[in-house]
Amino acid sequence: MQYPDIPHIHLLDAALWSAARLPRSRELTPLFIDRYRGPRQYLEASHHDYWELTGVLSGEGVLRCGADMALEPGALCLVPPGLAHCERSEGDMDTVWVGLRGSHLRTGDASNAVRVNNLPLAKKVEQLWLFAVKRAGTIGPELDALTAEIVAGFFRLLSEGAEAPAASDALTRAILLFQRDFSQRLTIAAAARHSGYSAGHFCRAFRQRTGLAPAVYLTAVRLRHARRLLEYTDLPISQVAEQAGYDDQLYFSRVFRKATGAAPTAYRARVRQKPAWSENPNVQRRTLNSQR
Repeated sequence: MQYPDIPHIHLLDAALWSAARLPRSRELTPLFIDRYRGPRQYLEASHHDYWELTGVLSGEGVLRCGADMALEPGALCLVPPGLAHCERSEGDMDTVWVGLRGSHLRTGDASNAVRVNNLPLAKKVEQLWLFAVKRAGTIGPELDALTAEIVAGFFRLLSEGAEAPAASDALTRAILLFQRDFSQRLTIAAAARHSGYSAGHFCRAFRQRTGLAPAVYLTAVRLRHARRLLEYTDLPISQVAEQAGYDDQLYFSRVFRKATGAAPTAYRARVRQKPAWSENPNVQRRTLNSQR
């Protein structure tokens, strides 16, 4: 599900909860869990009606929200509803965003963004994202639980500065390989070796974990990155293709059009025509209520 006025936000499907016959948590639940690695050049300050947790996995930049906050590996920022903000970076920065709502956050500071720096907790945010992109099963209640654990760790770090554990496994390493090295000439055989599996076993296990064949998953990662570059930068299409892992611009354009229904240039023009967010508090705020 995609929020129409914010093309890069894809809301979590309510069926992840309803099919599990367990209600979505009223105390704390994720609205979306998304990830992007790249520069932040074409961005305007935005404000919205949900809390947003950002975890930085690599790279450096700044969060502009009144007073600038430095972003570096391990930084986690919690931005309250209604606070205009944007991220800026010259080089690649790998971040995970989690949109949040729930009564649990009413006790937080609703006027200022807050920040901690703890790489293990940022890795746990990455694990939340990895779990979400499995796209299989009734995982909604587990997403609620994992989100609550992360937010609890965040607030504990604000007051205590304690550490949080990280986790990994063979398929997680493969997923991370696709996420980090998608611009390289990756092969499924190389990913299988990286995970310690035979190619056949790897493909079966990967599909079971994510719901997608490895090649399909890698293409989705590359195209998601290409969409971000088209949305956030003015890079020429040839460079977008190269940074997304495609040596042939024409082939990239065909794959992109097949997946999105639009050529890269047309997609960029369509996104840039969307109404810009404004820092003017008199501008009516868009809400997610219609998608809840």
